[in-house]
Amino acid sequence: MTMSVSTTPPPRQDRLQEPVYRYKVDWVSAADGSATGDLSNIYNGVLYNAVFVPSATAAPSANYDVTITDDFGLDILGGGGANRHTSNSERVTPTAIQYHGNLTLNVTNAGDTKAGSIYLYVR
Repeated sequence: MTMSVSTTPPPRQDRLQEPVYRYKVDWVSAADGSATGDLSNIYNGVLYNAVFVPSATAAPSANYDVTITDDFGLDILGGGGANRHTSNSERVTPTAIQYHGNLTLNVTNAGDTKAGSIYLYVR
């Protein structure tokens, strides 16, 4: 399983609001259809949006599942990563979840050597 995390610098900072950081997480599943990885590069904050983008060349199986768990094992997506589409990009807007500590990405039911990206918008 291969996974990488990259960040996009925040847009011009507004004097009234803090910047929103966009993190891109690329994942590739193992033979059993799972992918797990440490997201410690994503700093503490409030999660506002998550966008799931399946690979165009190695699309995951229909209804694959994604959780992003905190140090307590709780899914900060609030179950919103369940049953993702095999070819369409989808957005989940959890109730502004504030988190602290390390996050872990968990992908299941994706199929053998399938891939995708997740964009996390954090303030």
